[in-house]
Amino acid sequence: MQFFSRAAVPLFVAAGLCLLAGCSNGAQGAFPSLLPRAAEQERVIAAPGDALAPGLSAEEKAAIAADLARAGSNFATVRADIAKAEAALARALKLAAGAPIGTESWSGAQMALSRFDDARAPLAEVSASLNAARITTDALPADNGERLAIEKLADDVQAETARTIAVAQTAEQALRR
Repeated sequence: MQFFSRAAVPLFVAAGLCLLAGCSNGAQGAFPSLLPRAAEQERVIAAPGDALAPGLSAEEKAAIAADLARAGSNFATVRADIAKAEAALARALKLAAGAPIGTESWSGAQMALSRFDDARAPLAEVSASLNAARITTDALPADNGERLAIEKLADDVQAETARTIAVAQTAEQALRR
């Protein structure tokens, strides 16, 4: 059985020679360059307004200052409430020291701990109120005054939160004994 006739063989041979001739570079003998092509070259494209330094408008500065003053005032109020509740907790823990669980002094210390937790709860609100201001000032340079003031207050709130958590945990451990 033959798949094709004998007359087609010269056509296949001629087609094969044509394909081979197309693969050769002819008499030039040059090899492709190993230099980077245009698409492989590094390009730096600057965004419009790239030369402008980030900054805040007068309205944004006023809003940031108002937010900062409000958060600072709230933080001072919360800190004062925490100090009162912490002093009351310390007195109640001293009275409950060594008292069995369920006694009146132990119950009073538990209530003082609950009041202390209530006093420190607004710290989360103060921290949340600073988040919007932090986002607004995030693109500003690290030495910008508004950014530094907001970050300082946020760090103070975070430190006070960590401190009050430690006080509450210590009080809870004292009441379990």
